[in-house]
Parts: sequence; structure tokens; C-alpha cells
Amino acid sequence: YPENTVIEELQKGYTLHGRVIRPSLVKVSN
Repeated sequence: YPENTVIEELQKGYTLHGRVIRPSLVKVSN
């Protein structure tokens, strides 16, 4: 999976000036 996909999921959970408002479940593919 491309790293861009992980970044998009992170944006859903981490917003508002970098503050963790809602941690979303993200599957990191390494």
C-alpha cells in the first residue's frame, strides 16, 4: 500500500493544528 494512503487516514484522526482530536484506526503497512 502507498504511504499516501496512511497519511490520508492520519488526517482523519489528527486535525486542528496538529492536536489529536480523534485518533483513528490506521493500519500501517511496513
